[in-house]
Amino acid sequence: MKYDTDKLNLIDRAKIQLLKHDLVKALRTMKNGDLEIADVINELAICIEWLHSHNAFGTILSAYYKYGICSDYSIPYLLQNMFKAKDYPSFLKQAYRFDASLEFEKEIEFSIKWHEERKLPDASAWRYKFSKLIETNKLQNESDSIKDMVVLDEVEEIAQTVTVPLLTLVPIGCNLTKKKIIDVGKTESDPYIISRTAKYKMEKANQIHKNVVSVLKNFLNEIMLNPIENKLIDTFCEIKAGPAIFEVKSITESNERDQIRHAISQLYEYRFLYGLSNASLWIVFSEKPYSKWCIDYLLNDRKINVIWLQGETFTGPSIDLLH
Repeated sequence: MKYDTDKLNLIDRAKIQLLKHDLVKALRTMKNGDLEIADVINELAICIEWLHSHNAFGTILSAYYKYGICSDYSIPYLLQNMFKAKDYPSFLKQAYRFDASLEFEKEIEFSIKWHEERKLPDASAWRYKFSKLIETNKLQNESDSIKDMVVLDEVEEIAQTVTVPLLTLVPIGCNLTKKKIIDVGKTESDPYIISRTAKYKMEKANQIHKNVVSVLKNFLNEIMLNPIENKLIDTFCEIKAGPAIFEVKSITESNERDQIRHAISQLYEYRFLYGLSNASLWIVFSEKPYSKWCIDYLLNDRKINVIWLQGETFTGPSIDLLH
């Protein structure tokens, strides 16, 4: 929709955008202006009800995907209604975005067959994507059922130290109460994250990896860098040069190259997904890498900082950048 709102203050601009039913644009305005839902609560409710009444469930879900849940309509409810409205192409897109492969398995299969019967060009792509997604989710469920993978004191420790929801992807509650628009543009439904989650969880359960993360957190706290973390990123903090993303890897002589490849992929993906284009990237090894060329490659070619655990502290060519 084209309309001139440039001369308005941000609250009035967002209100007009909502009254024009341009939900995504209005939420972007609110995010850029650090506005609260309470500032436009009436217009927001009217906009969402209009979209709902016109079966524009995909628009609401796209807003959720980019900016967090902003109404009382749940994701499963909207997906179900989109399917009932026979908007199968949009249903597949949103079901994949929100990782609804297990909850809507029958509806997804029906929608893919609908594409196949019409010989639509993206039918095979959807079948492949969802088959991999379902496979990965089943692996996740199996890994979650392993008793040794439930580490209660680790969860409690994180709950005590993480006070800034910088990497929160979607707000838990969805009531129209006074709250900030969540800084999304970040989603754990991304295909890369989904494909890596099962392996990542298994690695997190590894005692060596857990120990390095713990020592790293203590080290960064000691030098007043206030580290935080979430289920995907090992550690994040602000250093003098700006935001920094840390990926911890436990290595042996035999798995060193594989672990480095995984770490590089993860770091670049996380920086992109969380919208931190200026963040420095760090690989934290459980010990000194065995191959010197790997260090040179990371530092000089990939521009990734390198440190490793030595006793109960850290050393390496990039350590001075943290002080």
